[in-house]
Amino acid sequence: MKPNIHGYQTGTARKRGEGLRSGTVRYLPRGAGKKDYARQDYFDVWLPTLAPSRELMRWLNKEEINRERWQSFVNRFKQ
Repeated sequence: MKPNIHGYQTGTARKRGEGLRSGTVRYLPRGAGKKDYARQDYFDVWLPTLAPSRELMRWLNKEEINRERWQSFVNRFKQ
């Protein structure tokens, strides 16, 4: 069976039948405490170790993002 995975914007209202929301961000959104992220509808499970590092995100945002830079980011993140 193929997994049904969709992206969403943090803090948006849930859609009917959406399922489990996994938060793969390094840091919680402003105002969301560790005890509150599920209650405030950000995500159900927080997995910060799956997010890109702070250093990698700084590198990505240092210059304008184009196709080549994005591909380099993806490669670095996979490493």
